Amino acid sequence: MTAKEIVHSIKRILSKSVSSNDSRFSDLHILHVFNGYREIFIEDHIGKTREVPEVLYQNFGLVNKAIVGSGDDPNVIGESVKLGKFEAPPLVAVPFGLNHKIRSSSRQSIVNKVGLNELMLMVRYNDETLTSNYFYAKESNSVYWFPSSININFIGILQDPLKGIILMTGYVDYVEEGISYTVYDGAITYNGLSYTKGQLFSGVQGVSTFTGIGKLGYTQQKRQFGWNDQYPITGTIAQQAAINVITKDFGVEAGKNIDIDLDNLDE
Repeated sequence: MTAKEIVHSIKRILSKSVSSNDSRFSDLHILHVFNGYREIFIEDHIGKTREVPEVLYQNFGLVNKAIVGSGDDPNVIGESVKLGKFEAPPLVAVPFGLNHKIRSSSRQSIVNKVGLNELMLMVRYNDETLTSNYFYAKESNSVYWFPSSININFIGILQDPLKGIILMTGYVDYVEEGISYTVYDGAITYNGLSYTKGQLFSGVQGVSTFTGIGKLGYTQQKRQFGWNDQYPITGTIAQQAAINVITKDFGVEAGKNIDIDLDNLDE
């Protein structure tokens, strides 16, 4: 199900009892309220089971990092200390630190979580464990890590999924109009023109196929999460959140004339 489908399904039910002139009857407002309940039920589920459905996580891939010192960030202590830093969107406050995952870009090394003060002390006094291990600390929405030279992948459970991104890192078998593509290996022919590794082109109207044994992918390998992307939520949590929007925020009583069976939100 997508954000668009969720909101459409809720509005379809509300339209039987709520005037469309109601200022709360906007897509953004309904999704905002829905996300608040989504967060509550995610926290409840993980608190009870200590299990996180993988569908809840959003992958940011390789993050754009800053390298910060004490002159750049008041959380960094020590003149010579340099840390990698990434500002994550607000996360759902689930217990046991299960609202995010940090991986090295190679995924061959574990990045160990410690407290921020502990990380500062380890770096400042050149703790011997730093020679063979990677460490990170999270303070509010800021993620810090050492050594600053490594790149990290960030995965999290966002309060607002629309603040996430969609990774487009695989190869493609067809071309869409207006999208920029890069040949990542070999060579291909598209729209009568040949392209080799490293070359870019944009799709044109009416031509969706290409030939050749090269490997073609998106030039921009990340894009903003949108209303038509699959929402990071389970069916059960979606139903619970939607019912609460309808009955608690809009005051619609569940009854014979109000269908709040949202097992299939996308229908």
